[in-house]
Amino acid sequence: MANRTLEFWFGYGSTYTYLTAMRIDRAVEGKDMNLLWKPFNLTALMREKGLPRGPFVERPEKVAYMWRDLERRAQLRGVPYSKPMQYPVDSQTTVRVGYLAAIEGCAASSRAAYSR
Repeated sequence: MANRTLEFWFGYGSTYTYLTAMRIDRAVEGKDMNLLWKPFNLTALMREKGLPRGPFVERPEKVAYMWRDLERRAQLRGVPYSKPMQYPVDSQTTVRVGYLAAIEGCAASSRAAYSR
């Protein structure tokens, strides 16, 4: 049994979460640590903040920078990357399934959501 627990809070619709999701298992490997994947409803948060389509959609130059930044960061970290076919995404169904899986202690569905 692991002595410590790391809670990984993430939103499925977050473009930058992909970079962490693809590396977090390796980060805790061999550290006597239990990893808990904890999805939260990012879409609801964005709507609450008055950003129903995400933080960058209304600013095309920021969206373009985000894609290039993600590409650079993925390359730097050795993570496979290709721009998603759709952005932003409505992750409501995914977060519901991920939340139920987290309650049951099954992170496999969340890991699979980031692996195409």
